[in-house]
Amino acid sequence: ELLPGSLHRFGSLGIEVSDATVTLTRYRDGSFNVSIPQGVPPAVTPARVNPVPIAFAVRVRGLRLELREPAAYDESARSVGIGGIDVDGKIDTAAVTEYHASGAFETRRHSDSFTVDGRVDAVRGYADHRARARVFPLRALANYFADTAAVRVLRGEARNFDAEIYALDVVPNVAPEYHVSLSLDMEGGRIALQPLAAPIDSVRARLHVIDDVFYVRHATATLTGIPLSIEGGVYDLTGGLTGRQQLRVGVSGTGDLRALRGAFGFMRDQPVSGATHLGVLVAGPVDDPVIVARATAPHAQYRALPFDALSASVIYHSGVVALAPLHASYAGVEVMVR
Repeated sequence: ELLPGSLHRFGSLGIEVSDATVTLTRYRDGSFNVSIPQGVPPAVTPARVNPVPIAFAVRVRGLRLELREPAAYDESARSVGIGGIDVDGKIDTAAVTEYHASGAFETRRHSDSFTVDGRVDAVRGYADHRARARVFPLRALANYFADTAAVRVLRGEARNFDAEIYALDVVPNVAPEYHVSLSLDMEGGRIALQPLAAPIDSVRARLHVIDDVFYVRHATATLTGIPLSIEGGVYDLTGGLTGRQQLRVGVSGTGDLRALRGAFGFMRDQPVSGATHLGVLVAGPVDDPVIVARATAPHAQYRALPFDALSASVIYHSGVVALAPLHASYAGVEVMVR
């Protein structure tokens, strides 16, 4: 098989792996202990294509993947285990590659199984890989791959994980250019935003990933008991456009200023009340976003003083909190507080 005319590149006929452990460590600067592909499209027409296919059988039993991030902001991301991985497949880069894999996400409380099935058909020109899991460890994996103190997932049950990676115009012996489509359902989520003194709670959402964009639409949640709606997500996940993952999430809701006192530290001791509309925008690099919160109230009360047309904004960036001027009307007089 190593002589000219071989049907197996490198003379490989089969690979078997038993009880191996692979460790992927993420450092504080975002780099890993191994090189991670950055999603750069391959050349459409390589200068030279090796006509000898990679063709062998593969069998894996008891593989374990350990994801480690010692300096993670959230403890759930410091050590994530994926174990019991079994793989059976047949690789042939000139014809058809097929495989089936199964394993389990390991958490403190239980083990949640998943399956992956794939087919790369170089004859018909397509590739399709499908991963499914009934339960998905959202908190651990989200905090691992998007580690930042500004936004953290504190709790959440994710179900109905369904991910598909596919490619068209597949050519024999040439790496395909893949696309990604992923969705899952989140219930009972709790998310911490750094400038908020209270977490966003009871998050219910359908999460989507399309290529290098992650987003939610029509998600609902509460902040100190105030109902919220959430839109937005993370884009440029590979950093190919801007060099960094970018975040843009909008949050809006309506409630009483009494409840908002628990959401912002500077309001905690302020005796304010009145129906208000709250809007929060989180935008910028995932590891250093700008967070703008704005509250407006047609009628509000501070101690025994009634105010009309109240509006106030808070801006947070890089550990600095800035209070925009507060505007209101008192007894027909326009008031501004800096």
